[in-house]
Order: sequence, then C-alpha cells, then structure tokens
Amino acid sequence: MNKCLLGGLAITLLWSGVGPSAASSMAPAENQSLAINSVERTTVVTWVTPRKTKTSARSLIVKANVRSGNQLQRRVVKLKRQTAKRTWKTVQRKRTRSNGVIRFRIKQRADVTKYRLRVPRTSRFDSETSTSIKVRGAIPAGRETALSPELASSPSDGSISPAPTASLPSPTTTTPGDPNPPPPTQQPTPGDAGAICDSDAQHAVLGQLGSDQLDEVSGLVASGRSSERFWVHNDSGDSATLYAISSSGALEQVVNLSGTSARDWEDISVGPGPEAGEPYLYVGDIGDNHKVRASVKVHRLVEPAVGSGSSSTPDFDTIELFYPDGPHNAETLLVDPWDGSLLIVTKAAGGTAQLFSTENFGPGNHSRQLVHRGSVTVSETATAGDVSRDGFSLLIRGYGGLYGWSRSVNEPLWSALSAQSGCRVNSVGEPQGEAVGFLADGSGYLTISEFTNQPLNRFLFP
Repeated sequence: MNKCLLGGLAITLLWSGVGPSAASSMAPAENQSLAINSVERTTVVTWVTPRKTKTSARSLIVKANVRSGNQLQRRVVKLKRQTAKRTWKTVQRKRTRSNGVIRFRIKQRADVTKYRLRVPRTSRFDSETSTSIKVRGAIPAGRETALSPELASSPSDGSISPAPTASLPSPTTTTPGDPNPPPPTQQPTPGDAGAICDSDAQHAVLGQLGSDQLDEVSGLVASGRSSERFWVHNDSGDSATLYAISSSGALEQVVNLSGTSARDWEDISVGPGPEAGEPYLYVGDIGDNHKVRASVKVHRLVEPAVGSGSSSTPDFDTIELFYPDGPHNAETLLVDPWDGSLLIVTKAAGGTAQLFSTENFGPGNHSRQLVHRGSVTVSETATAGDVSRDGFSLLIRGYGGLYGWSRSVNEPLWSALSAQSGCRVNSVGEPQGEAVGFLADGSGYLTISEFTNQPLNRFLFP
C-alpha cells in the first residue's frame, strides 16, 4: 500500500471590508514534506475567508477546504477548543459539502482562544491532519477579527481513497410490489450535515422567463446533461409538455409526451433509471385539489439530448400510484438520487404534510400502492421540493418561505424529513411560488413563480 506524509498546510487569511492586511501578505507555512514510498497525494486544510455574522452575538463564520493534492475531499472535520487545562474539547463536528467546503460558526470570546481544526482518521480514510488557529476577542470597529495561524499541520502516514463523483447512480431494478427497497447502488459519501442550514444563501436574479407559453410554472429541475439549462412545466391546463430553459430564462427546447395528458402536473425531478449512466426526468401528475382521484401518476423518461425546437416522444414509462388511505392532494415529488425511490409530500393547509413512498421501478409501466411514511412539519403548505444531486440536502417550499433538511448516509428521504424540523433558508417574495430546484452542482438553488415574465431567482451558498 502506498503511503504519504502530509506535504504542508496552505493557509490564506483575509480581512473583510478593508484593504489588504498583514495576514494576506504573510509568507506561506513552511513546507516539510517527507515521502514514504511514493507520494501520490497530500491532505491539506486551507482556510478561505472569515466574516462576521449578522446576529447580535459576536461570532465568526470560517470556511475551509479539505484537499488531497488537487482533489477536493469529503471528510469529517472536528473543531476543537483548548480548555483551561490545556486539553482539547470537540465543540463542533461536521462533514464537508460536495464542493469540498465546510463552515464553522465560532462565538467571540473575551480573550484569545485557541482552536484546532482536525480531520480524523476513519474506517475509510487512513489519513489525518490538523491545524490550530487563534481567535482574538477584540473586534476593531469596521473590520473583522483576524484568524492567526499558530501551527503547521500535523502529518500522518496513510493512503486516501479517491473522492466520489457526483454522477447519478444506476438503480437496482426491482419487480413490481417488491416490499424491500433495493440498497443504494453506490456508497454515498457523507456531506456537511448542516450545510444547507449553516449558510445565508446570496440572492441574484439571473433573468426572466422569456416565453408566454410559460404562464404557470409549477415544476423546476436542473438538467442532468447541461449545468446551464433547466426543465420546467406548467400546472394543470397545459398539454403534457416539458420546456427546457436557459439560465437566463430563454426557452430553448419543447418536448411533448405523446399519448398521455397532464391532468395536474405539479413537480418534476431528475434521478437514476433503468439505463446506467443516463439521467431520467420524473414528472409528477400528482395534483388533486378536490381529492377525487382514485390514483395519481408519475411519468419517467430519459432526459432528452440537448437540442432546440419542438418534438414529441412516446418513449416514457408511467407508474400509477394508489394511496393506502384514499385520495390526497400533493405538489411535491422527490426522487432519491441514490436508489431511485420516489417520495410524495402532500399539500396540507395545517403545515403537517404526509409522506408516501415507493421503491424504484424497472422498465415499462407499473401500478403500485404507496407506503405511508409518517409526516413532516413544513410550517405552511408544501408546493414544491427537490433533492440535491449528491442526495444529502433537501428543499421544500411553500408560498411564503423555503425550508431545508439534511440527511445521513443510507437514510431514506422520508426518514430525514420526519426525524427533524426543517430550517428556514433564504428566499424572496413571489406572486405564487410553486417551483424550486437545486443547481446541478449543488452550489445553490433556483425558484420561479407562476405567471408570465417571472424572474429566475438564484440563491448561492457562500
């Protein structure tokens, strides 16, 4: 087995709101690399930026990257504080997000406090590293508290597994009615358990819907083929049509699902399907305002190739779904990127939505009874939702707000929602917001309202 010793620790410290600081001109930490056998990778923890939070308490949010050579790593990171007895106490423990970034909130203290950022060994990763910083208690008016580097990193031997990819896995095909959901087709790597709730996503308007055909957008999802396009559809009243729009809102492609109707299309998701390596679109015909439908439907098709113009396709599968306790109205369809299972979140005026799921399904049309999986508190009616491409973050929106959840490795979607309360994340007022989707790379999310010429509201995680 190849082993490596930590090559060095790159530390970048920045002042905020003022000109260049002494920290930004500091010489890099001394590089004391030692190769045992051949050096293929080194693990480095890099400080990115400190900033003062908008809360009344004095605190900092620090961001860090975990790298192995040039490869961003998804690792558990512990924040430790030195106690009066000069021992180290773990005060926070998180995992890096899919983009390799992790955030810690550090409360201001009256004195100079020493902290240590430590990446421990795990059963999967036989490598570790750490670095120490000082947080000074006094905050000069108009500027941030500086983070002072104290130690170079602590190296240790060990090999590091490659970082996981963010590509969609291919599900294990099951027969209709199989009561046992299949296991995930790839071993997911934990993300930052609180990432979606730890950040104040920054808002910007990318553009606006550029076609009068898009007058009642009710579903939105990032393309699995291009990071610069999104798939949307209208609410009830339109034909069974999908629209591909650019990141500026221009209509680029129209695809009609021939041989079916759109009784009440409410949400759209992207996820794995029968053909390995292909992204699939899942369209939820799940609306039932008067609760009279004997069943609802989800259509699944291979995401069309990037193109332009209009076309029709008969190549899609339909799964007919029956609720175990009678009709429900729903506008939120979630597809698990790990195993392709489906989760429907009902629309309830009281703020408590019911959860119904079914495992993934093989090629062809199917008919299944949904399984009731408990409930989730959304604080308002649920009108749309999405799952990040890496599977660790969830969003559900209402007319007045947007809420986030995170989940652990191998945890079902319904379990993550029912086991914890969602945090409120940044959003803007919209006339009738019924669409939300994560960006393809997980760096933020997009919301759109019904009605024509609506803005594309993008929110980026800092």
